Amino acid sequence: ASRALQNAGRNPSFLGAETGAVAVLHTWGQTLSYHPHIHMLVPAGGLSEDSIEWIRAAKKFFVPVKALSKMFRGIVVRLLRQLIDENKLKLPNGFEGFPLLKQKLYAINWNVYSKKALGGINSVLGYLGRYSHRVAISNSRLTSIHNNKVTFRYKNYRKKAKQETTTITCTEFARRFLMHILPAGFYKIRYYGILASANCNTKRQQAIALLGKTIWLPQLEGLNAYEVYRTLTGNNPVLCPKCKEGMMVRCK
Repeated sequence: ASRALQNAGRNPSFLGAETGAVAVLHTWGQTLSYHPHIHMLVPAGGLSEDSIEWIRAAKKFFVPVKALSKMFRGIVVRLLRQLIDENKLKLPNGFEGFPLLKQKLYAINWNVYSKKALGGINSVLGYLGRYSHRVAISNSRLTSIHNNKVTFRYKNYRKKAKQETTTITCTEFARRFLMHILPAGFYKIRYYGILASANCNTKRQQAIALLGKTIWLPQLEGLNAYEVYRTLTGNNPVLCPKCKEGMMVRCK
């Protein structure tokens, strides 16, 4: 997904700039089914090739979605072939070789879904708050747990997102939920392009400077626990509670 986005961004026919993204992995559907997909938050522009100019995206769209979809499909198919050639992926029964798999993958359209630009910083923060730390199901969707069965609400997107309920056994509910706990060391949130950590003090700072924005530093950055407490409460935690003058010292 990141490769497709950055390739499209670099294309002079679309944006002609180096861009980036915040990518959040989700693995679930509304009924806790296994449905891996990625949400990406993309800046409305990017850095020029020489990094001295901020190139803004067109008002109507960032890059053509149909072209982006074809790029994504091409990259996925190429990676699949690489895994097959390295014997890291086994084709299912009925596929004699990669050409047949490629033919079937290219026989249907692949679609990348794109939404309109968010309206300002508050919208961005609201989006990140909803998607970045969400779990497979929230407590508010659970309606009952009775007789070893769990009932919960879900949106049926085949019926225009109509609210419906489903009931499954507690064992099945646990199985579905546990499918979405990521393996150790697997990051749910990743940063790419000009937003990557490796570009924190280079391209990211340059982009902020070109946009004319102020770089805000956290008020509590670099403070120890005592200093944080004093800043937040106005009270000095090491001041003697009796005389209000002497300073308490930790005994060794």
